Amino acid sequence: MKFVPCTKTVKLIDSGPTGAKARALRITAGISLRDMAKRMNFTPAYVSDLECGKRNWSKSLVEKYERALNRHA
Repeated sequence: MKFVPCTKTVKLIDSGPTGAKARALRITAGISLRDMAKRMNFTPAYVSDLECGKRNWSKSLVEKYERALNRHA
């Protein structure tokens, strides 16, 4: 899998992860974008938008992302 960096600047929401940090954590965990989307019950496009900073992170989204990262497949 090739890592393609996002080009948009991502802002921090509270002390939660930025989209770039979230993406790096997902890739390090060996979770594909599609699998993450399934775990979160979102579309891959929505998760990609979060990771690339095209959508804002809310506290509940950060928590949902963290749960999906920690859930064993």
